Amino acid sequence: MRALLLVVIAACGSAKSPPEPVGNRAAPPPKPACTADRMQVITQDLRTRWNHPEISIVRCTPGLFPTPGFFVEVVDHDEDHRVGVVGVDGKAELVPFEVEGQRTLATSVVECATVDLDGDGIDEIVETWRTSASGRMGSENWLEVRRVVDHELVMIRGPHTSVFHPDLGGCTAEVRLAGHTIVITVVSSPGIPPSDCLAAGTHTFALERDAIVEIDATRLSKR
Repeated sequence: MRALLLVVIAACGSAKSPPEPVGNRAAPPPKPACTADRMQVITQDLRTRWNHPEISIVRCTPGLFPTPGFFVEVVDHDEDHRVGVVGVDGKAELVPFEVEGQRTLATSVVECATVDLDGDGIDEIVETWRTSASGRMGSENWLEVRRVVDHELVMIRGPHTSVFHPDLGGCTAEVRLAGHTIVITVVSSPGIPPSDCLAAGTHTFALERDAIVEIDATRLSKR
């Protein structure tokens, strides 16, 4: 599956004088870069605070929570995963780390991006999860969204993006983040697609009341 793409649409002004700004709303600050040096600072701070020298960062994703920071996933020698959000200094915890425990065999996060899906000024974390099984078990990819609620991360299950079953068929899709929506375009459906596959074509999803729901073109035009 291709990488998640964040699509930013900017309005073009006319040749006349630009309109007066409405209210005092400031542009959001830029998302920081999670450089190798920044990751080293975060890792060392966590090792010291947790007195746990054998941890490493698996993933560091920049975002606005609502101040700039990083969604960080770390793993220790027992393969326990912890996730949390730290500030740009790599030390202040915007969302305290939680232990997720060991994941299901052959299941992992393969892609991660941040976007403000509900327009509240706090980014959600959009992850692509994958289960790859050997033999005749097939494989599947799906989306999960993490919301920041009262300084905690709340997981919301999203739709499948790619599914393959050797005895039936499968589906593959392209995913992009556009504005406050997730757009999934099913580009291939060989054989008899499993029931978890979306129908061929383009589907637009939004975050509504702690659920990822598909919206039609009429509702999309009003967003």
